[in-house]
Amino acid sequence: MEKSNKLKILFAGNGNICIEVFKAVVKNFNCVGLLTGVDKKGSRGNKTITPEIKLIAEEKGIPVIQIEHLRTAERDMVRSLKPDFLLSFSFGRIFGPKFLQLFSKGTLNIHPSLLPNSRGPSPIRAAILSGSEKWGISFQEIGLKMDEGRLFDAFSFPLEGNETVSSLTEKVASLAVEPCIKVLNKIEEGKAELEQQVGEASYCYLVNKEDGVLDFNNPVAKVHSFIRANYPWPKSYSFFNGNKVFITGVWGNFNSGNIELDTSSYKPGEIVEFKKNQGLGVMCSDGIIYLTGFQFPTKKEITHKDFMNRFQSSVGQFFSLEH
Repeated sequence: MEKSNKLKILFAGNGNICIEVFKAVVKNFNCVGLLTGVDKKGSRGNKTITPEIKLIAEEKGIPVIQIEHLRTAERDMVRSLKPDFLLSFSFGRIFGPKFLQLFSKGTLNIHPSLLPNSRGPSPIRAAILSGSEKWGISFQEIGLKMDEGRLFDAFSFPLEGNETVSSLTEKVASLAVEPCIKVLNKIEEGKAELEQQVGEASYCYLVNKEDGVLDFNNPVAKVHSFIRANYPWPKSYSFFNGNKVFITGVWGNFNSGNIELDTSSYKPGEIVEFKKNQGLGVMCSDGIIYLTGFQFPTKKEITHKDFMNRFQSSVGQFFSLEH
């Protein structure tokens, strides 16, 4: 397929989720530049971490603009590339009217939800927290308010109930490629149609470290989803023997807990059993959830078997909300 030059696309994106779409856009269209975040220092030492998407762009000869803000100087840098279309995927900023005026042929944003559900910065985490059996990806015109733009297209896909943020991010990254190319082709051909979002909007929020605190007073399905929604960051955590411990793995999907038992015999957070092939059984409000991964601060992740080897008399003890 010959590369199209009808649109001069500026691609704005951060994180690995947008890399496969970026590669496809560069292959099939005239991508005149990449707008992405700045290099950052690693958590250990002074090693600088360069965004992978920047390295890919440089390898393919695509000009790169790295920014912390979108002000006059940054707009001038973008203007110098002479783009006429903006494609955004996981860029993480609201574009102002002066910036959007740079793109005479329009804009497109890829959002991992079925809009207007879960507008905002963390829709993949919201997907897992929802306990839904399906989720989606929307292709929208960029509006002045967060994720309010009209829709070019949207599609849904099933959730298995065992996804983590890592695995679902990889899935979305792959699933978004083909429909994105189709939407761009329609825009180039003048055949794209826009529709208003329908229904009441819901919103997700920016996640911080404190959002990982784990409460076993909730039902098994909710605790299961919560653990997966916080992996790999900020990681769900509780306290055991006065020590903070991250819960990094859980067995099965959100319907895999044991809720066919007399819950009056136990209290939420209590370790009630150990199953070698399932995990450490911990009581929730309606049954047992089986935990398979743990991590103490500054230490490597361990399995439920490692946990039992370290705390052999842990059955009958508790995970708690406080020290």
